Amino acid sequence: MTLAADLASWIGDRTARPFDWASNHCGHFAAAWVLECTGFDPFRRLPPLTNARSVRRLVHNLGGLANVCTRALGQAPIAATLAQTGDLVLIQVPPTPDGVGEALGICSGRQAIFMEAGGVVCFLDMALARCAWRVQRAAA
Repeated sequence: MTLAADLASWIGDRTARPFDWASNHCGHFAAAWVLECTGFDPFRRLPPLTNARSVRRLVHNLGGLANVCTRALGQAPIAATLAQTGDLVLIQVPPTPDGVGEALGICSGRQAIFMEAGGVVCFLDMALARCAWRVQRAAA
């Protein structure tokens, strides 16, 4: 299977999962993709988070969501224009009522796949992405 086909199948399996700050938000979505591709859980060392406030506090204390990803993935971000299918991407979004204004998603070519606060998977133009991180598939 191609990476694009694997991503489409994986997204299909994720669409029925409801949003939950403790177990299924955009960070979990992105980390689950990295785990699927590499066998490595980039967020395994982060403390359990149970609500929007605890997520905001952790992200703030670690210097922002881009810094959280950079530290968790062990690599510097790249320009969003260099992202390839399967790479993680970060976008600025209008702040939610919970005060969250950034989201992690997965590049799928000209679009990126994100999980909205309601748990719905959506597609956004990659032009909205601020930066990205490479996700390399593990050798089969």
